[in-house]
Amino acid sequence: MHPILKVDISELSVSERIQLAEDLWDSILTTPDEIPLNDEQKQELDRRLEIHRQNPNHGSTWQSMRLAHSQAKMASSKPGIKCCSSLSTGV
Repeated sequence: MHPILKVDISELSVSERIQLAEDLWDSILTTPDEIPLNDEQKQELDRRLEIHRQNPNHGSTWQSMRLAHSQAKMASSKPGIKCCSSLSTGV
């Protein structure tokens, strides 16, 4: 039994556990300022933001990356085709 939730997580169905994980993650995202970052992580985010500011059209959107991944995944289910050979975020 999880002491905070007062529920035995192993008794939940897979879909209920997935929903619980999604709900937990969503609750964290409502307070992003409370997510601790170390100095190295802050510097990396600053670096990426500066690259974006210098050239906002460079890189890939989340939607295009999802589509590319889906297409690569579908192609990998066909005999003789390998998945995800060259996905790149452009950063």
